[in-house]
Amino acid sequence: MINALYEETKQLHDLVTGSDPQGEVDREAYLERVNEHLTRRDALLAEVPSSGTFTAEEQKLGEEMTKMNQVIDARMENVLERWKKDVQQLKAKKQSNKLYQNPYAEPASDGVFFDQKN
Repeated sequence: MINALYEETKQLHDLVTGSDPQGEVDREAYLERVNEHLTRRDALLAEVPSSGTFTAEEQKLGEEMTKMNQVIDARMENVLERWKKDVQQLKAKKQSNKLYQNPYAEPASDGVFFDQKN
């Protein structure tokens, strides 16, 4: 049981630490593979007893899985931040293109003069 969980964690670790997906199609395939590994790993985690006696080898595998999980979490956070940044850049690009195509659609903020009476 622990060995299967270790192997699934190792596969997820290898996937996450591999090359970054480029393009929308690659990102979708990447997310599907990550979700598949996470689902399988979650099912295996549910089968592992929460308290019990583990052999020395199983404890060693558990420690290695903990280290891999830290790397997986950090890497997934990094990927998520990068993708959020890409989405923000895409939105800004769309807005810029919209203003370029129709510059008079929105009121201009420059050239405004406010007269103040004293």
